[in-house]
Amino acid sequence: EKAKDLKFKYIMLNTNGLKIANDLKFVEKLSKFKGGFEIYLQFDGFNDIAYQKIRGRLLIEIKKRAIENLIKCKIPITLVVTLENGVNDSQIGEIIDWAIKTPFIRGINFQPITYFGRLRKDHEINNSLTLSGVLSSICLAISEASGSRPNSCINLLWVLTSLLIVSTMCTGIRIV
Repeated sequence: EKAKDLKFKYIMLNTNGLKIANDLKFVEKLSKFKGGFEIYLQFDGFNDIAYQKIRGRLLIEIKKRAIENLIKCKIPITLVVTLENGVNDSQIGEIIDWAIKTPFIRGINFQPITYFGRLRKDHEINNSLTLSGVLSSICLAISEASGSRPNSCINLLWVLTSLLIVSTMCTGIRIV
């Protein structure tokens, strides 16, 4: 409420979804902020293997409940997918397909896992995903789903990246 009082134009609530999954009254309160508000929801795939490995606990049922509650209250959602090589990177296409078909999901943020702070002993730095690897996986998933050639997707991504760079150069906006 304070952010709206201060005239913030857009608010994103970054969350793991635990409270949203278990407290529908809380979600109903959040729904009064619709229009300039969305949930940025941690979502690492469709099986508990990924959640156990990445988050240290079983969470898929909680994530499903959180999304169901947000849909009930018509609150926009951006899924934030932390990808780990060999854990959930094979689910990229399934996540994209499901998100497209699910109401109130507005976008997906795929991010490779980074290891600092609570670095696990079983992590192999040479096995990490890169942003270009994630982009390639997204292109491959889109190509497989659409029957198009992967090169057309990669070309589109390069065009979009180039447009972003030109746009920021022309407007003086600095992206770090």
